[in-house]
Amino acid sequence: MPLPFGFKLKRTRRYTVSSKSCLVTRIQLLNGEFVEFTLSVESTGQECLEAVAQRLELREITYFSLWYFNKQNQQR
Repeated sequence: MPLPFGFKLKRTRRYTVSSKSCLVTRIQLLNGEFVEFTLSVESTGQECLEAVAQRLELREITYFSLWYFNKQNQQR
């Protein structure tokens, strides 16, 4: 169950990386701002959350979560 301070996770269609073992993940923050990360295709949600926390310099990531939305903008 996501916490109220969750992030919205959205996978973008454009790939600017040359390797098929990587993907570009677009994260929408609660303030509406977007940040993009390049992750391995084997990356877990926890690794993505840790990358977001590192970029935003968050110390207590246990208070945050990620939400995944599919192409129809439905939460999964």
